[in-house]
Amino acid sequence: MTCLSRINIVEESSIVQFLAERVGQDLSFRQQLHDAIEQSKTDSSAVIAASNAITILVKAGVTLHGADLRGIKVPNADLSNGQFDSAQFQGADLTNASLSRSWLRQADLSHAQLESVRFGELPYLKLKTSVQDCAYSPDGKMLGVVSWADGLGIQVYDTSTWQRIHLATATERVASLAFSPDSQRIVSGGESGVVRLWDCTSGEELLVMKGHKGFVRSLAYSPCDNRIASAGDDKTARLWDSETGICVSVLEGHTDQVYSVIFSPDGRQLLSGSRDGTIRFWNSGTGEAGVILSPLFGMIFGLACSPNGRWVVSSHDDGKVRLWDMVSGSPGPVLQGHTARATSVAFSPNGQLIASASSNRKVMLWDASTGDILSVFDGHLDYIWKVTFSPDSQTIASGSGDKTLRLWEVNSSRSSIAIQDQIGGAHQVAYSRDGLSILSVNRHRRTIQQGDATTGARGSLSFEIPNPARIHSLAFSSDGTWLATGCEDGSVRLWDCRTGAAGLVLEGHLSIVRSVAYSTCGRWIASSDDGVVRLWD
Repeated sequence: MTCLSRINIVEESSIVQFLAERVGQDLSFRQQLHDAIEQSKTDSSAVIAASNAITILVKAGVTLHGADLRGIKVPNADLSNGQFDSAQFQGADLTNASLSRSWLRQADLSHAQLESVRFGELPYLKLKTSVQDCAYSPDGKMLGVVSWADGLGIQVYDTSTWQRIHLATATERVASLAFSPDSQRIVSGGESGVVRLWDCTSGEELLVMKGHKGFVRSLAYSPCDNRIASAGDDKTARLWDSETGICVSVLEGHTDQVYSVIFSPDGRQLLSGSRDGTIRFWNSGTGEAGVILSPLFGMIFGLACSPNGRWVVSSHDDGKVRLWDMVSGSPGPVLQGHTARATSVAFSPNGQLIASASSNRKVMLWDASTGDILSVFDGHLDYIWKVTFSPDSQTIASGSGDKTLRLWEVNSSRSSIAIQDQIGGAHQVAYSRDGLSILSVNRHRRTIQQGDATTGARGSLSFEIPNPARIHSLAFSSDGTWLATGCEDGSVRLWDCRTGAAGLVLEGHLSIVRSVAYSTCGRWIASSDDGVVRLWD
């Protein structure tokens, strides 16, 4: 370890990879790396060794879920693709570290030094005025941007060089755009209600479609390329023939501005979301009205469909993002994380991720299957108007009132592993302190099931929960040998993690125990119901 304390090898990828391979072969070397990280908490001379050590461990694939990393000093470390769910980084020195594509669900970074930390943002485009809308071409070769600079309409950039290759000049402010499925044309909507179709190669205006009154807020091309949908401030959505520009349907029913319109993946349905708080389904062929969804979360600013047509996701005025079952119309999970208006939402083309943007200047990335927050991208200085995925699901683009269009890297490797056989759903989940195991609670089966956090393989332990004691919270002891569970009947129950045997039953609460925690020393357990906190020896 002496050499690791003298020379920073973080940028020496071949050396790091060589040492990372040794981690799996030599457990004593692995422990030495952990010791170096621990030493940096109190010894400033161990900083270089600690930065090298944590870089090697991450590249070796060592999971650090739930790890106690409080106060560590690892400036310049390469933590990209690391697994730090629920890790404790309070007071850590992460100056100039790379956390690109790292998993940080419920990680605590309070009071950490984060100067120049790289969270996965790519170079950004600086424009003259606010970015109102942006969209990738389906072939991924272009990115269209709507900016409200004088004399500008739609700017089209080459995504390989990020040079502007086209400029469609408009005589009015443009608010929305969409590419045709073949990436040959682009449609725009302006403040006077006019929808215009442009040739992406020449920049020539092909069609002018008039009918809306006021801003056209949203546009969408049908998958079969024969229809264009538009929605605007006049409370209507409209369907246009993309070859002739003739309006074939005026969809009326909303009682306020319509902010979002999308086609279902099969093109048979059109969905519209409005300031009136409703989502309306329409037959895209006939214009006939269908199901109406009323989320009760306030105004709807964005809609997106999953690629398989199973889910629609909506973003709301109160910051909530909600999933809906497209077939039954029944509500699904609510994604909560934004503290201000959720202005835009997008499904990744591979169907695995959801991105949402808000007026509090943050972009959030969610796991579409679990609803977990995977990343929070913070870099804009003003209201974010639009968020969208690249066709390969690897990049997120966001446009803001701060006059920038920012690009963010997405972790496509999906480090989270699905624990198999969770019929009925996992209602509570906790990592062991060493990050190697994960326990999931199934209230319907009344079982606690162990799984391998790295591979997802089902473990040997399974705890059978007594019938009246449905679990609402759980926590590991610091040494990983005991599990405490907070139950619906007001009890706190202990379990031996080595054998699965039931231990003490702590009784005193009069209602559901919603939170439980072990002290670091392992002696004390804290539990709380809706009004009382109890401390147990």
